[in-house]
Amino acid sequence: MLSKRRPKPDDTGIDLSSSQGGKVVPSSPSGTTKPAAPMKAQIINVDSELKAIARRVKGNARKATEAYLAMGEDLAQAQLLLANGGNGSFGKWLETTGISKSAAYRAMSAHKTLGGLPHVGKLVAIEAVSKIASAPDVVVKAVRESVEAGDRIDTKAVAKLVAKYSPPEDKPAKELPQIIHTPSGSVAVTTKGTATAQSVLLAALGQLRDTKAA
Repeated sequence: MLSKRRPKPDDTGIDLSSSQGGKVVPSSPSGTTKPAAPMKAQIINVDSELKAIARRVKGNARKATEAYLAMGEDLAQAQLLLANGGNGSFGKWLETTGISKSAAYRAMSAHKTLGGLPHVGKLVAIEAVSKIASAPDVVVKAVRESVEAGDRIDTKAVAKLVAKYSPPEDKPAKELPQIIHTPSGSVAVTTKGTATAQSVLLAALGQLRDTKAA
């Protein structure tokens, strides 16, 4: 019985005996599939990528401020519900949320201070929120007016407002020399501006005694 001879691939590397769908399929001389060509490395535009990252960071920061104030609003509502006949205390209920009492009150204070302001997430930095909530009323009022005017508020802006509206510190009284004339002579007594006449006289007599003793 004659056996059919398998035709050899021609010079083009095509096996004439194999086909798929009526099309001849090329094969490598070793009979293995040729590896796929490596993909070209993607060229990244650093400037455009950094701009995109900056946009995402700003968006997340805005969402962080809004989420913090929303949390304060929810906590305040929960406190009100518990106060009006709820089963349990606010502190006990907070344990179910994993939030400490101090953190909860800070968030509620922040919501009371900044909640409802237009574009608050865009204009108030998240790190400035707690500082604003603990600031004096006059500073809070100034912050709200700035936000309503469209001004950006960060920690530096809060510090400037606090310095602007804080009462000046009492400076220590200057020491003032006073000359006391007595029959025994004159004595210079250095006292603070708040010293009474009695203390000045006592200081003068003490100096006179020291002078005589010397």
